Amino acid sequence: MRKTIIDAELMIAYGGALTAKSILNSLEPDNKFKLKGLRVKGRIRGKSVIIAIHCERGILSLINSLEDIFSCIGVAEESISSLKGIRRRGSSYGGDVKRTTGVRGAKRVKRI
Repeated sequence: MRKTIIDAELMIAYGGALTAKSILNSLEPDNKFKLKGLRVKGRIRGKSVIIAIHCERGILSLINSLEDIFSCIGVAEESISSLKGIRRRGSSYGGDVKRTTGVRGAKRVKRI
């Protein structure tokens, strides 16, 4: 059976570089645990967090990893918003967030 390799990149833009850095730092503890066939690397580009995922464990593992990442990001964004005293209007991710995702060239932008 052939091994399935999936590379995905997640880009999340924020209102400032400090917010982006704080979000990326909040993900760091999860990246300490190594799983064979799964690599997650994050970096900052301007006001954006870019997370690259290399998965050789199949699509379900990739989906689970993305769910974990989004969950951690959501908690970090909530914490930052609380610390800043920002009042959101019905959005779980705040008004200054723009997500761009791509899997092997396919791109989708969702404004939140």
